[in-house]
Amino acid sequence: MGAEWWLEDAVIDPTAAECQRLNLKVGELRAEVIRLMSSVTRTQENIGRVQDLMRRAQDLDQQAAAWMKSVPEAWQPRTLCWQLQSLAVPGGSDYSKAEVFPGRVDAYRDFWVASVWNQVRTARLILMSIIVRCAAWVCSPLDYRTTPEYATSARVCVDMISDILASVPYHLGWHTKRRDLVPEDDPACFGCGDEQGIKGLAGYFLSWPLACVLTQDYTTDAQRAYIKGRLKHIADELGIKYAHILSSLNVRVPSLLIRSNGLLAQPYPMDHSFGKLISSARKPYPAPKGCTQNQQLHQEVREPAQPVQVQGGSAGASGAGRYR
Repeated sequence: MGAEWWLEDAVIDPTAAECQRLNLKVGELRAEVIRLMSSVTRTQENIGRVQDLMRRAQDLDQQAAAWMKSVPEAWQPRTLCWQLQSLAVPGGSDYSKAEVFPGRVDAYRDFWVASVWNQVRTARLILMSIIVRCAAWVCSPLDYRTTPEYATSARVCVDMISDILASVPYHLGWHTKRRDLVPEDDPACFGCGDEQGIKGLAGYFLSWPLACVLTQDYTTDAQRAYIKGRLKHIADELGIKYAHILSSLNVRVPSLLIRSNGLLAQPYPMDHSFGKLISSARKPYPAPKGCTQNQQLHQEVREPAQPVQVQGGSAGASGAGRYR
């Protein structure tokens, strides 16, 4: 039915509505990519169709970046402080118990605005996954990590991951314990209400962005440990129990999807079963001693591709003004 049908006569805030429109279009595009890549073989015509999907994803990402630059001043996040690792992670190793990930800590007008920002950041992560997946499909059998699309996606994803993690303390009320950072008349004080109030809604809004970051190839081990700790906190302390399920996700995107495409996007007759495709694809890779073929496949799919090192992608990157 299209994004416009869902939004017709339902716009209350134009800024949030534009973000929602972008998210609906991203969902439509993602479904189209899944349908195409799971049902076609590698022909010149199909390569052209995949390239068209990649260009559409790039156009949507440009629209999302433009939205981030054009939001009203009241919607812009601001930096509360920079947290040193020695303060954020006592002992320096157990990130799962940290309230703040080392680096920037952002505040917003309220946690609904923060959740809208994380929606568009999550949308950009999904778009980058689509772009890299399409680039890998087109350039196969070459290494997709040598493509310019991968380098751009790595840079954008590192930035989006850092921005989402910088919003976590605000969602979970960390700023309410730091009155020296936020004056009482500041709108940010409204974010999670009174310190004794229920913060379940803020945790609910935060769960999906954290789950999306958890599965990214570009997320570091330290960030992954921190995210799992925050999801456990949301489940145990705020009562959003499905956060426990999200914290157990053990997939890597887009490398797992690219691996799946490598098995399916072969010039075999379409009536071959998935098991035969796996068997054919696995022949050059004998299983290690004591490891069954299915166990080895499961292990390989879970292993993420190693991203390139990107300059300027640290958690301490600048704030809202650096979106591309």
